[in-house]
Amino acid sequence: MKEVFDLKTAVSRIKAVRDEEIRRRLAEFVATEPSELAWRTFCETFTQRRKNGAIGSLIKTVTVNVGEAKEYIDMSKDGSGAWRKAKKSHKGQLVYLDEKGKARVRPIYVFESTHAVMDEIQTQGYAITVIGFFQSGCTVDLSAPAVHTTNTLPPGRYILNTIKADGRATLTSSASTIFINIPMLKLLAAGFRRPK
Repeated sequence: MKEVFDLKTAVSRIKAVRDEEIRRRLAEFVATEPSELAWRTFCETFTQRRKNGAIGSLIKTVTVNVGEAKEYIDMSKDGSGAWRKAKKSHKGQLVYLDEKGKARVRPIYVFESTHAVMDEIQTQGYAITVIGFFQSGCTVDLSAPAVHTTNTLPPGRYILNTIKADGRATLTSSASTIFINIPMLKLLAAGFRRPK
């Protein structure tokens, strides 16, 4: 959670507040572009409003929406809507090339089968090429140099820190050099794969 006063951050976070009335009131206050002191005072005195306009109880916390709907699954036995998301939101990522040759990343959530997701991806089209299943912390090899802006990743073994949904990866070399936001297509062109 960001602790520094920042109106831009407040505006984006307010959109995730679940209660419509609280979200509306927060948005109205932030639209006045308050100072940090005014914001802190507002938060310390922010209360519920009763239907007759009287002041209600102090609001100390709010519930927010986190993540996308596809990250959740209904875990109730009767289908009543006990939606859950695992603490570690996914097992890893499936990297594949779509029919246009664009690198795609599909997270495999803890409630999904890796093989079922691979089958789902392959049924999307005959030109789909599955590259592999990767997890944060796994080792990966590059068989050729990967050049990206000012960074050149030499061939060798790396630790995969993360793969973002947009296909950018962060890798750490054996010399502990961290390479951030390297496009997956550049890595694939350099022979990116899990060691055998």
